[in-house]
Amino acid sequence: MMQRRPTTRLRNLDAFRSTRLVMWRRRYFEGIIRWETALRMLFVDFPKLLFKRFESTRTIVSFFFVYVMLQALAILWGFLFNVGAVLGENMSTIITMPFPQALCVLLVYGSVMGIVLSFGRATWILTWQSLQNFPLIRRMIAVECRPQAVILTVAMPMLVILPSLIVVPSHCSDAILEESSSLVKVMCEESYLKLLTDKHPVFQRALRLSTAIAICQFIQLCLEILPRWRSALAGLSTTSTFLLGGWLLGLNFVGGVWTVEWVARHFGLKITPLSDLTNYQWEIFGMTLLMVWILWFLTVTCHTFANVSECD
Repeated sequence: MMQRRPTTRLRNLDAFRSTRLVMWRRRYFEGIIRWETALRMLFVDFPKLLFKRFESTRTIVSFFFVYVMLQALAILWGFLFNVGAVLGENMSTIITMPFPQALCVLLVYGSVMGIVLSFGRATWILTWQSLQNFPLIRRMIAVECRPQAVILTVAMPMLVILPSLIVVPSHCSDAILEESSSLVKVMCEESYLKLLTDKHPVFQRALRLSTAIAICQFIQLCLEILPRWRSALAGLSTTSTFLLGGWLLGLNFVGGVWTVEWVARHFGLKITPLSDLTNYQWEIFGMTLLMVWILWFLTVTCHTFANVSECD
């Protein structure tokens, strides 16, 4: 009897711990589901209600999308024109090169132009198809679609563009270039990165606007192309639940502080720990927060492989 009592106590303690673990796991999972519900109301249900109540808004949004895509086409045309101008400037040098070297250089220029033209063609197709609710894309999704691959593909350009919008202008300013190496000067003044500097404000504004729209559409994509997260994340392990739930809790807290600081900066107030950040540090912080949010959505997406194999 003396030996059984400790064993019974240990069993009761283990059962109590398991029960508490299950309760906390359920709370974290329900928190993720509530967050999905809030996002779905904001990014899916509200636009649908708006389109239903005001039919003219659909036309306005369509023409606004066309306007943004035409700006993207103008940017691609600028890239293509820049490549052609550089090729023309270097043609006299290319002619004097040995034939194999000159051929390789011309192939590189031709490949870059081909890539830009391919992007331009795809952008143009998206532009005119947006007026008809993307029939070609819907047919492609109906035949074969892996939602995780679509979401990961959409996220990759944003993970490249977001740091570029902040890092390039700060490291390519005139004051810093005076003390920089020749390689940095060439990258900032001769490559495509020069379009991200303060010398091209129109391009910067267009790219920032396009990126903001892309982030909103990325969230809509995660909500629409995947089924409800309760079924998509069914069978989620305890470790993954605590990881996603804790990550979400931390992001909401930091995002709340960022929102308060964003409002306070407009009134010149210092009420959060972020008030001491310089303008550059503040932009870096916001960009990092956005990237971490995107990575959280990608992590959620990667945990749906077991339950989701087709687009919803």
